[in-house]
Amino acid sequence: MAPPSAPALGVLPEDRFLWQFWVNKGMDPRALAEKLAGLGEATNWDYIAGNSLYGGFEGEVLRCLSGQGAAPAEFLSRFARDVRGHPHRIAPGGSESDLLVLCASPRMTAEEEVKAAALCDGAVAWEALVAAAARANLTVAVHHNLSRLDRGSAAPAEVWSVLGARAEGVAGRNRRLLDLQDDVFRLLTGEGIRILLLKESGLALSHYGNGRLRMMGDLDLLLGPSDLERVVGLLESRGYQSAEVLWTKEHYRRQHHHAAPLVQADLAAKIEPHHSIALQVLPGGEPPGLVAAMAERAVRIDARAWCFAPADILFHLSVDLFSNAFIGKMGQLCDARELVRQGGVEWPLLERTARAAGAEAHVAFCLRLLSDIGTPVPAEVVQALEPGSRPPFDARGLRRMAERNLFGYVRSRARLSRAGEKLMFQALTRPGGWLGRTVFLAKRYLYVGASDEGVGELGRRSRPSTGQALGRMMTLPLRAVRRWTASRRMP
Repeated sequence: MAPPSAPALGVLPEDRFLWQFWVNKGMDPRALAEKLAGLGEATNWDYIAGNSLYGGFEGEVLRCLSGQGAAPAEFLSRFARDVRGHPHRIAPGGSESDLLVLCASPRMTAEEEVKAAALCDGAVAWEALVAAAARANLTVAVHHNLSRLDRGSAAPAEVWSVLGARAEGVAGRNRRLLDLQDDVFRLLTGEGIRILLLKESGLALSHYGNGRLRMMGDLDLLLGPSDLERVVGLLESRGYQSAEVLWTKEHYRRQHHHAAPLVQADLAAKIEPHHSIALQVLPGGEPPGLVAAMAERAVRIDARAWCFAPADILFHLSVDLFSNAFIGKMGQLCDARELVRQGGVEWPLLERTARAAGAEAHVAFCLRLLSDIGTPVPAEVVQALEPGSRPPFDARGLRRMAERNLFGYVRSRARLSRAGEKLMFQALTRPGGWLGRTVFLAKRYLYVGASDEGVGELGRRSRPSTGQALGRMMTLPLRAVRRWTASRRMP
């Protein structure tokens, strides 16, 4: 099977431009300039803005578009407000938060529709809400439900137009990825390889209207040990390349839960062949046989693809959410909410899996977050999983971080940089007291003992020297004060 051509899939110039940030962090100037030149009058600028808000590289995209001169001034002004951050903060418990969570579902109940309509008719910070929907990957479902409830007129016309343009761009990307997915499915099933989809790759098909109401990013596959190398070889023979910008292929195989991402630049597409799931955050790592047992319990999505059983999907979402709560994962939390609401979760199985992985406290942490947004999680399950003694991480600090960033990390209004948030998260997840965590922070901040082994080209270019890191540490108090005060200014 030859790879589908770009025109057949209708890959947009917008996606090729954004691809430079998703894969290369915008650090390949020649490729970036080429894709930038491909943006013309018909460009869906608001889709570019929304996708970059979700990706966390909105500042870089704004600077790039501002220097290019082709983007309309009105759009750049609007996008700049999103990048600066809105004075109204979207946080759990507010009316905007409740509205986003309700409208994230493809199957709202009659009671939820009434509540959502009432919220729309009240005081809503619409511009902040639309930006938060993009950061949390909720744009398509929110636009769909507000249209269905005939509440688009409640928002200012310009804001409603932005939400619609972003939803249109996401829907187009989803259609292209579904076409690509069909080609990959035909290839792998023809080779007798079982296709087990992970996370949003499976949920988009099983719980979100066959991919219509959930933005799809990568294609994540879980493969057996014997199939992993076959799939990588098959895809590489058909034009995909193993991306080594962050890590080398060998490092991905040795230290990560998947092979190096397989990318097709012309198609703006990425496939990640997994041999496991993200369990590195757990103190004991991956228990032998756990993922294989989850794969054996998998259920069919359709005639060609499989996904984990609902309890195992919830376990995987919980561990992955715990690992990424520091950068905002309301979309993933809404995925878990939808999974629970649609039924089928075997709670005793979830408990057993969490105990087998040593992840009781981690899963309980995420179930608490689910309860906070009105998900019907059995209280006895949370109580059974919560440890009687102090958990092996700073639960209070992590909860504050998660609540602050659930609707997306807003860089310009944050007290710490994105790298700082990540480093603080890593410290808070370490078992032990603050002395050990402080030592860990200092060593990681200064790259003490860091090795270039396994680091890809982009990773090497991104890493400062120890001397540069030391200089950055000496100015940290001043920069922290500047960020703290800037986060409280009106944009």
